[in-house]
Parts: sequence; C-alpha cells; structure tokens
Amino acid sequence: MLDLADHRSEAGTESITRVRLLEAGIPTLVQPVLAPGIRADLLVGDRLVVECVSVEHHAGSSKFNADRRRIAHLVQLGYTAVELPYPEIQFDWGCALATVESAMWTLGIAKGERPEVRLLR
Repeated sequence: MLDLADHRSEAGTESITRVRLLEAGIPTLVQPVLAPGIRADLLVGDRLVVECVSVEHHAGSSKFNADRRRIAHLVQLGYTAVELPYPEIQFDWGCALATVESAMWTLGIAKGERPEVRLLR
C-alpha cells in the first residue's frame, strides 16, 4: 500500500483516482505544472487533464470560478480536461473510468502510455 502513496496528491480523491487509473493500466503524473503557476490534479498521456472535484473543496464562488479560469487556460493551451466529481470517484467508478477512457480514445492516448509534460502551443 505504501508503495502506491504519493505525497504530491492534494486530496484523497486524487489518490484514489490515481491508484484506480493505474490499476486499469493508465499511468498518470500527479500535480504536474503545465504552465507557469498552473497545475493539474492528474495528467494522462501528454494532453489529458483529469480534475477531481468536490463541493466541499470547491465551495464558494471565488474558488469555483478560479478553478474554471484555470481549466479554461489549460484548454487554451491545448489540453483536454475532464472533471470527475467525488460521488463518481467514490460510488460509480465505472462511469468515471469510462469518461477517462473515452477521452483517451478521442485524443489517441493508448493505455500504458507514459504521461509527459510538453509544450502543446
């Protein structure tokens, strides 16, 4: 279990998602810096951002709006972002995994592909 821990995760749902994706053959980078001052929760391949979101963590309009601006900036840089809500991660993992796998298929990212930060635009 300890071998799977990663100190960079900022929330339990990030850790759960990362481990479950890895079990499904999808490696990720944790908290990669994708632009100056802009990190993502997880990176799959070289362009799929996976954000783990919850009402508790994103409570308040300023935090919610700041997250939307950050994700919009990542999209402008060429990344595709999917947001996985806490209830899906915890109680409907099949749906969450299908969302990530569908985005991977659309972007041409193969299972097992090593994640890598690179300049997209």
